[in-house]
Amino acid sequence: QMCSFVQGMQKRADAWSALEIRAGVHTGVVLAGVVGTRKYSYDVFGKTNIIANLLESEGQPSHVHISKDTEQLVNESLVCTQHKSLTLDDGSTMLTYLVAPHNNNTQV
Repeated sequence: QMCSFVQGMQKRADAWSALEIRAGVHTGVVLAGVVGTRKYSYDVFGKTNIIANLLESEGQPSHVHISKDTEQLVNESLVCTQHKSLTLDDGSTMLTYLVAPHNNNTQV
């Protein structure tokens, strides 16, 4: 839906034509909490968050880049195509996928 929104905005006005979006999604455990002593901020920590950030930064504009763990959860409701393997900080590799765009009539 995020990519559909951006594509729709690109068609509507020249000011939006340069707008591109990338998203990275990974499934796993996170630690969340409030940090700071004077100015409070809510943040999310952990390997899951780091992997999602890597997926976003290694993704393609106007696409949602997901991990194998996420693909296994959504493969019955979304069309996913294998994209590439990423090397993580610990030296392991992870197979990744791109979510295919869908029309607005499809329910997710």
